[in-house]
Amino acid sequence: MAIYDLSTTPSSPMLQLKAKEPKGMWSVAWSPDGRLLAGVGKSGAGSLWDPRVGKDAILSKILSLQPLKPARIAFVVDDIFLTSFSRTRNREYSLLGISSSLATTLSQTLDTSPGPLIPVVDQERRIIYTAGRGDMTLRQIELSGPMGFQETLHPLPHALASGSIALAHPAILPVMSAQIATVLLPVTDKDGDAVLPFGIRVPRRQLIDYHEDLYPDVIGTCKPMLVFVSLMLINSSTGADFVRLAGRR
Repeated sequence: MAIYDLSTTPSSPMLQLKAKEPKGMWSVAWSPDGRLLAGVGKSGAGSLWDPRVGKDAILSKILSLQPLKPARIAFVVDDIFLTSFSRTRNREYSLLGISSSLATTLSQTLDTSPGPLIPVVDQERRIIYTAGRGDMTLRQIELSGPMGFQETLHPLPHALASGSIALAHPAILPVMSAQIATVLLPVTDKDGDAVLPFGIRVPRRQLIDYHEDLYPDVIGTCKPMLVFVSLMLINSSTGADFVRLAGRR
């Protein structure tokens, strides 16, 4: 497994880690402090590296999952969150403890949907959000409570069209205001013509001040304009991430 320094124009890897994984990796992730690198391979092995210590994995363990189906990992502070498929091909998620040599501290079996679950993590609150292609539900998993986790399901208005989700930084989501509309404004910036999404917000003095019946959903129309959409897609067979820039009028 190779690490490149993208601050330069790399012609060769800055560092190559030894991954005893002949079939390749499904997913890799850096720890929040940038110290550790974790990966799950296509043979079903989970590994942990400390690149500052050496090229060999400091932890490696065969995980209880279906290795022929995609898996995704993400750090949650000092633990590893894993989404995968069981040996009976059910979607599942689990939490692996780094201090306990990747032992499973919680596990939950979900459904038989074929879309791999993509996890994104709110590190400060230890909350994971996850969904997969075709899902009509966003899962919120909070690592707290008497059972060790609490799961909340959020219905989506439409099925997820691609295998990718992203988490906006909480600094742009103030709890004391509610966004009731987004206006797309055609502007010209330093790069030329662009479309600026402008949020319309209603301030709150307290949380109960916002009433849905006062600001109902409305249907509006606008003149066609050129809109560019950036998508991060995940190939379910190779696990490779790539970005596609698509345009529509």
